Amino acid sequence: MEYKFRNYERFDLMASSELATVTMYLKEHLNVMVDDLNTGLSSSDPQGLFYNEKAQGAAGDSSASNTWNTRVIERSSGAFTVESNQITLPRGSYSIDGWGISTGAVVSHQLRLYNVTNDATLVLGGSIGSGACSIIKDDFTVNSDIKVEIQHFTQAAGAFGVAITGSNKVEKEIYLQTRITKKG
Repeated sequence: MEYKFRNYERFDLMASSELATVTMYLKEHLNVMVDDLNTGLSSSDPQGLFYNEKAQGAAGDSSASNTWNTRVIERSSGAFTVESNQITLPRGSYSIDGWGISTGAVVSHQLRLYNVTNDATLVLGGSIGSGACSIIKDDFTVNSDIKVEIQHFTQAAGAFGVAITGSNKVEKEIYLQTRITKKG
């Protein structure tokens, strides 16, 4: 199914039937992206998967306007530790591949991987309008052990995702999925 998005500043101004169509379209395309994230790595590469996910029917976390918001990591798996939404990475070369979504209320948004230890941006994701995914994908190197956060800039306050409602319930609401892989 192809859906042409209108330029809405806020999804809550959409008719409920149109919002349901947009939501299903996004979920279908995000599932393809999730499948892409879950394939293609060598089992010998240390990796971690990081998710911002909620229970069925729960909306995404709130964001503050014109600032970098630390994304909440509710679930993680793999080789790296997470404490207080900070991921510990040992010295080495890495790749990051992921996406984060926001609602129309945020106007525009962008993901980044932020080096908390050294107060520096490691990787910037794509700048995108509201209601679409910011994609983050790149290689980077760290010269010492560091702590990083997945952060999300939003132009206006809003939410990081709208829950699916109605009869087509999903098992979980996933608003961020990111994979970090240590190379070599």
